[in-house]
Amino acid sequence: PLLCTAIFLLLGFEFKLWHPGWLIFLLIPLVPTFMNVFSSNKKSSWMSLITLLTIVTYITLGFSIELWHPTWIMFFIIPIAAIFID
Repeated sequence: PLLCTAIFLLLGFEFKLWHPGWLIFLLIPLVPTFMNVFSSNKKSSWMSLITLLTIVTYITLGFSIELWHPTWIMFFIIPIAAIFID
């Protein structure tokens, strides 16, 4: 989080990129997820990958074709996958 804050401030003060610069804070939850994918624990790495793909798919469909309402149901994939993986 400290590194993300420093990058955000650098982008803002040096390049006047305050608005798109806030996206750097999305790295805070994404970095541990990516690190968990490459861990030795296969169960947690699969769950991290499924969770990440679900969120990315939902946000992509929402912003690209404004399909927010019916696609929220895909978040049920996360607990269902956790049941099957365990």
